[in-house]
Amino acid sequence: IDHRLINLVQAVRIPQLDFLFEIISFSVILAIVLGTAYLWKKNKLKSKILVIITSLTYVLVTAIKLIIGRWRPDMSEALSFPSLHTTIAFILAFYYPNKKCRCLLIIWACLVGFSRVWLNQHYFSDVLAGAMIGTAIAYALKIKYLKNKINKIASQ
Repeated sequence: IDHRLINLVQAVRIPQLDFLFEIISFSVILAIVLGTAYLWKKNKLKSKILVIITSLTYVLVTAIKLIIGRWRPDMSEALSFPSLHTTIAFILAFYYPNKKCRCLLIIWACLVGFSRVWLNQHYFSDVLAGAMIGTAIAYALKIKYLKNKINKIASQ
């Protein structure tokens, strides 16, 4: 099914839109920098956690890529499963504390994932796995953070 979906996207792909999808794809880097700066003003601990988590996520995703060993659809010399861009985008979307912006960030994260397929860098399953890993990491962080906060309040 992955090959059918990637072939469908590539069949309707409009090369003039590639630049737009490259911007969306690489906006993850800018989002990490801006997200960290925003959180630094609001909550230095959360900002530090975000930097550590994105770094550890890079290591985790790279390890999974090496274990799975799946090549990208464009047959470049890079591994595909899961999508690191999508993983980080979903971490940012669900970890960001502002609930008003979360919906927009989720849409952005989905666009990041789609951009990776559009640009022939990943299969849909790579993006889906990245979205699931990123969401799971973000929620695990929130649960841990909330438990620590409750314990801190309770111990006062």
